Amino acid sequence: MDPRNYVDEILINPPNRLDIYIDSNYDNIQFALTGLASRISNDLGVYPIDLTMPVLQELDGLKYGALFLGIILNIIIVVLLVLSILVLYNLLLVSIET
Repeated sequence: MDPRNYVDEILINPPNRLDIYIDSNYDNIQFALTGLASRISNDLGVYPIDLTMPVLQELDGLKYGALFLGIILNIIIVVLLVLSILVLYNLLLVSIET
């Protein structure tokens, strides 16, 4: 008896999963993981298989929170940039007047 003939579940991790999951853009993560799943499905052949990606399903619920935090951080950076420009402009005006 060959146990490979009776396998009902295969767990596969991508070789560079840290590089994939560290990306802050959910669309890039989804593109990389679905591409990997497509290649695996293609390599397995025409067997009746069901591909599930539990990590991607968990990240799906967090994508709007990450997007919101990214927008808030970008707004804070722009406000600080404008304030620093105003401070430099005021310092230049003070040095010209004296």
